[in-house]
Amino acid sequence: MRQVILLVINILWFVISCKPSEESAQESGLILLDTVNINLDGQSAPSLLFNQVTIRGEEELLVNLNQLSGSLDLYDLATGDLNQRVAIPSEGPNAIMGVSGFYVLNSDSVFLFPKMSFNKMAISNLDGSIVNSFSPELPLNNEIGKILNHSSTNSLPTFFHDGKIYFDQLTLKNTTQDGTLNPDFKVTGFVDFGADSIRLLENSGYPYSYLGKTFSIYAAVHSRVLNDIGKLVYSWGALDSLVIVNSNWDIEKKVFSRSKFKSKDFPETPNASLEQELEAVIGNGYYGRVMFDPFRNLYYRFYHIGRTYSSETDNSIASIFKNDFSVLVYNQDFEFLSETKFEGKTYDFYQAFIGQKGLYLPKLNQFYDKLNEDYIVCDIYVAK
Repeated sequence: MRQVILLVINILWFVISCKPSEESAQESGLILLDTVNINLDGQSAPSLLFNQVTIRGEEELLVNLNQLSGSLDLYDLATGDLNQRVAIPSEGPNAIMGVSGFYVLNSDSVFLFPKMSFNKMAISNLDGSIVNSFSPELPLNNEIGKILNHSSTNSLPTFFHDGKIYFDQLTLKNTTQDGTLNPDFKVTGFVDFGADSIRLLENSGYPYSYLGKTFSIYAAVHSRVLNDIGKLVYSWGALDSLVIVNSNWDIEKKVFSRSKFKSKDFPETPNASLEQELEAVIGNGYYGRVMFDPFRNLYYRFYHIGRTYSSETDNSIASIFKNDFSVLVYNQDFEFLSETKFEGKTYDFYQAFIGQKGLYLPKLNQFYDKLNEDYIVCDIYVAK
C-alpha cells in the first residue's frame, strides 16, 4: 500500500531521480563519503518530498512532513532513527487541513502551510501545540481568484526571513499556450504579518528570455534557495545562468552555468499534446533544483540530461525518472568547481538534503529495484 502511495506522490510532484556512477563522480569532483539509512516505522512511507535539516542542541535532525500519518517526523541523522513525531492537528478549532509545506525557525516556531493557500497558516512548536494562526488576505493581482499555488517544496521552500514569510508560486495555466509566459505573472511574494495580507513582488517574474515562449511546464518551473546572506538564488529550467536577487527582487548577479552535457536548447512546444510534451521533456536536457550548502558554502545545481525518447516505453510522465542527471558545484563566489554525472533509476535529487556530513542523495527513485518500505538509503557526497 505504501508503495502505491509513493508512486502517486512521485508522479504528482514530477520528481526526477537517478542512480550513481561512482567512476564519473570520482572524475568530476563529488565523491561518496558515507551511507546512512533513515529507519521507517509502520506509519511512514519512503518519501522525503518535504524536508528540512535543523540543529537542536547537539542533535542534527532531519524533519520530514509525513503525509501518511499527518505529522512532522524528526530523524536523528547520527543514527537514522525516529527521534520524535509531532502530530499536526486534524480536528477541533486548531485543525489544519492539507498541509503541504513547513518551515522550522526554531523549536518554538514551526510554520505550517496549507496547500494552495495560506488560509489558516499556523505556527506550532515541536510539542505539537498551535501557538498562532493566520489567514492573510490574498493580493488583488493574484493569477486565479482565491487560489495561491505556493510551492513550499524542497525545490521552492517557503521560509521566514526579516520578519516575513517568503514564498514562490507556480502558474496554474498551460505554459505551452501562447501568452502564458508573460511579464504580468509575479513569481515571488511574502506574507506581511503587520497588514495581515500577502504581497507579490512587482520586480519578480519570468526571465526576459522566457517571455512570449511556449515551453513545457517542466522547463517553465524553477527552483530557488536562500543563502546565508539573505540573497535568493534562482535556477530556471531553460536558462543557462543562475540568477541572484535580493529580497526586493532586484537582480544583483547572473552567473553563466551551462552544463557540459547540454547539447541544445530546450525547444518550444506550442499547444503541445501529451506525447509532444513527453518527447520534449525526456529527450532534452533542462535544469532542475538548486541547493545551498551552509556548512561548506557551496551551491549545487542539478541538470536533467536528455536521452532518446521512445513512444512505446516512455508513455507517461513517470518515464522522466529514468533520465541521468548531473550536479554542477560552485563555491560561495559562484565560481565553477566541478560537474558530476549520475546514472538514472536510483537517486531522487528532489528529495535530497544537506547535512553536516555533506549532500545526502536518497535512493527513492520509483525505478530503483531495491526500494524498501522499512528504510531509506541515503548516499552522502562531498566535493573533492
